[in-house]
Amino acid sequence: MKLYNSIKPEWAQPIAAYAHSRGLRVSGHVPAFSRSERVVREGYDELQHINQLMLNFVSDPDTDSRTIVRFNLVGERSRDLDLDSKAVRDFIALLAERGTVIDATMATFEGTWNQKPGDLDPSVAAVADHVPFATQRAWRVNSTDVSGGKLETYRASWQRMMQFLGRLHAAGVPLVAGTDSLAGFMLHRELELYVQAGVPAGEAVRIATENGARYTGVLADRGTVERGKRADLILVDGDPTTNISDIRKVSYVLKDGVGYSPAAIYESLGIRRFAEPPAITR
Repeated sequence: MKLYNSIKPEWAQPIAAYAHSRGLRVSGHVPAFSRSERVVREGYDELQHINQLMLNFVSDPDTDSRTIVRFNLVGERSRDLDLDSKAVRDFIALLAERGTVIDATMATFEGTWNQKPGDLDPSVAAVADHVPFATQRAWRVNSTDVSGGKLETYRASWQRMMQFLGRLHAAGVPLVAGTDSLAGFMLHRELELYVQAGVPAGEAVRIATENGARYTGVLADRGTVERGKRADLILVDGDPTTNISDIRKVSYVLKDGVGYSPAAIYESLGIRRFAEPPAITR
């Protein structure tokens, strides 16, 4: 069950209790006028989005996170957050103790706090020359107001968020790799950002596979390569456990017993291939 900013803060605890009684996990956003620490104590099993975590430290009691302030305030104030403060250390310890899963969706917000209008969104810069020009042009638009010196402030806050993510991993807080954005391409970027934050490349791959299955309750038949599990596999032309960017070079996909060539699928959509298909003999 996923909850959103728009629910009343006092609803979180009874909803979580009822969901748990029905065998459901609870995840989502933090209700407006509440904080991450409170909802974790009230029963959230998972939190989504790095900004929801940062609001725990930079919001005011009257901050209405149902509005655009949930992005702007984080961009304005996060750079000043002391990651060695007791508040931060205690919160990270709480997440680790409870095993609260974090889905940071870093790639979704990379452009929000880093992109100068007219420049490419950094989250898709590595794939831009593979897509049609009209798509590239759309990726040069940032809907966030970064004028008047805000961009420098937002970029500094972004770096603090990346450091915070690294602290989460170092403390043993469970992570998953979500995107909340463009399918496929953005997941690859999410893993790159995890590595930039200090997560080893091989661990980032495990987060995207084993953790994804574990925390959706399907690890028994997928998420790892083992005898008896589903043979849903990708063949990568490279080694993403040493160079995470190789995760984009998908040469072949096996899904439900059917093989697919990403090169052919990409090119049918006007996207230049990222890897050559393997030679297959029968």
